[in-house]
Amino acid sequence: MNQTRSRRVALGEFTRVSLKKQARRQGVTVDALLGEAMSHYLADRDSGRAAWRFPTAGRDRRELEPVLELSVADDDWIALETEAKAQQVPADRLLEHAALYYLADLATGRK
Repeated sequence: MNQTRSRRVALGEFTRVSLKKQARRQGVTVDALLGEAMSHYLADRDSGRAAWRFPTAGRDRRELEPVLELSVADDDWIALETEAKAQQVPADRLLEHAALYYLADLATGRK
């Protein structure tokens, strides 16, 4: 059975505010929305979209302090960490990228 654990993650203010607004619009929790964002992002791996990979310009951004307590299924977090290692970025940073990727797809009707 897939366990869910609480993790503290660091997301930028724009991402946090955007996720909270979208979660409110959909009537779901931020956790649920981030879980959907992770699944959507990882499922799109072979899409060939340029926006899928973590941007090289964002790699130098300073690290943020963890600011959000998040409940994530272990299997989902492991999949995210595996992809983060492949792209050579911290898992928090890839989670933020996945969230923005998902929100952009919602806004443009791709999702």
